[in-house]
Amino acid sequence: MSVTKLESLSNEILLYLIEYYINGVDLFISFLNQLNNRFDALIYRSKRFYFDFTSIRKSEFNICMNILPRYHHIITSLTLSERDTPGQIHSFLCSFRSFEQFKKLRRLHLDFDANSVDLIDEALHSILKTRIHTLSIKGKNVRSLFEFNCVLLAILTLTRIQRFYLSVDIQPVFCYFPSLNLIYLQYLTIEGRGCTWNNVEQILKYAVHLIYLNVRIIEESLNSIESINDQENNYQLLTKLHTLIFEFIDDYSSITFDKLKYYFNLMPNLYQLEITDTAGQYRSMNNWKILFQTSLPLLKKFIFKIGRLFLSNENISDMLASLEDSFWIEKNNYQIYFITHDYTDDDNIILYYYPIDARLNRNNCQNKYENNLQVWSIGQHAMKQSYSQIDSIVNLYHSGKSCLLPTEHYFNNVKHLEIDHLNSFSFEWMTKHIDLSNITELVITHTDHNSNIIGLLIECTTSIISLQIHLKQLISLRKILMTINKSVQRLDISIDRHSFRKKDIKIISYLFPSIEHLKINTTKLDNLPFLTIYLTSLRSLTFKFVYSFKTLMRNIRQEQLNHILCPDNQYLLTQSKQSITLWIDQSTFQQHIWRSFQSVHKQQSTKRELSEVHLSKCICC
Repeated sequence: MSVTKLESLSNEILLYLIEYYINGVDLFISFLNQLNNRFDALIYRSKRFYFDFTSIRKSEFNICMNILPRYHHIITSLTLSERDTPGQIHSFLCSFRSFEQFKKLRRLHLDFDANSVDLIDEALHSILKTRIHTLSIKGKNVRSLFEFNCVLLAILTLTRIQRFYLSVDIQPVFCYFPSLNLIYLQYLTIEGRGCTWNNVEQILKYAVHLIYLNVRIIEESLNSIESINDQENNYQLLTKLHTLIFEFIDDYSSITFDKLKYYFNLMPNLYQLEITDTAGQYRSMNNWKILFQTSLPLLKKFIFKIGRLFLSNENISDMLASLEDSFWIEKNNYQIYFITHDYTDDDNIILYYYPIDARLNRNNCQNKYENNLQVWSIGQHAMKQSYSQIDSIVNLYHSGKSCLLPTEHYFNNVKHLEIDHLNSFSFEWMTKHIDLSNITELVITHTDHNSNIIGLLIECTTSIISLQIHLKQLISLRKILMTINKSVQRLDISIDRHSFRKKDIKIISYLFPSIEHLKINTTKLDNLPFLTIYLTSLRSLTFKFVYSFKTLMRNIRQEQLNHILCPDNQYLLTQSKQSITLWIDQSTFQQHIWRSFQSVHKQQSTKRELSEVHLSKCICC
């Protein structure tokens, strides 16, 4: 069978592909003025484009910015992201200060750092003058924006937003606005710092056409909450609500199960319910059983994640005993997990799971403190499957030091896998109980120094896009990996401080030639210019310091840093607590830039060492 070429397709099909399926970035970079007059004519005839600038090369972004003014009025979907490309949104808004210019824009996705985007306030205000129906906002340092909450409420109230995703480092406020109008809102997700229960009540009161609601509830409100009796005349039935996800984090003791029950009674057609209960407040399985039988007759899928930290062994035994009821055993799509949780530096929440399968007979509980996957393994009921398929766990942490591993579970949808103390036994377990072909993000921390096992794991995870690993472990893979991995785009070798030699760069380029984003941890920056020779696909570089970056920044003003790293404003950077990320191009690796910066860094490091010596002498005196 001959392979169908793109050129053999009809103009009608090609035009449809251009307008609905091909990213405008690819059209401008790979098609326009690159193939033939026919394709150029089809692009000129197109009446709509979508553009996703996520992780774009800086040089390609500049090309698009030069061409975009001729086509911006027919863009229907736009994604701008500063993840790994700091300064992208700032550069875009310098050319297009208002989204009002995009007359056909219906979908907008923004991922920004408010500290590095001077024009974001004006841009957010301009959304009010658009006809956008899908909006996604993910931001850091949002508290520095002027009246962000007011702008947010105005967007939801005065526009026809139907789908809204929000993840910022402040809590949005939906309370105390009597004119709040959310009648067009159908899909709402609030992550990041989440919101208070009072805000959730306002959402349930005014967004009467919700189909999907996913909210992280960080804490209870400090203000008094209306009693249920006062609310009964103020809420309508949420007949369209299909999926509800509540993630309760931290202190929410005033939100009783009865209060939850009141709102569940407003959702007669609820199909899927997911509850994360980090404090174990809603652990009574009997309460859930009665609720489902009396108020949620159409519920087909229930996922309950309950905090392990606040549960006693007696609490766990009571829960497991309740799950022996035939009601739970018959529910194949009801899943219950014990969890622990932790926070990342950017306010994301990591959940570690302890699966429980209600279809297994659990009449005894063994406490295994060293387990990262807590499992109660007793004799089974008659089951059709030997493994319990778990598809609701996307992020999984696994340690080779666990003395007990689950044998009856199969994790078929894990995307992010973190491995600690990898050894031959844990690798064998993973090959049997995790679908490694689905892994896109792999983190390997401590190992038993067996490079062969690491090589086998990387070869099994054929779809990984992101890899975090020690540099020494990576170097040892040079003679072990049988095939070159072209799928890895993000490489993080910053776990430990290391020297960054030219030889190391060559090995990385050999093993992972398609690296686009690299994170290192070194004070030796003089070899960085070799990156442009060996890692030709590289788009961003993040580097850590052995000394506190915060201390360094107290002594180096932002203007001085920009002057050193950004001569003639050729590229921009973003800063975190101990690292710098650069959106790179050819000029980034000019040798004199890194010599200047490294000399400043060494000066500040020497000052710190002298200061510590002086302090120690004072203490001794």
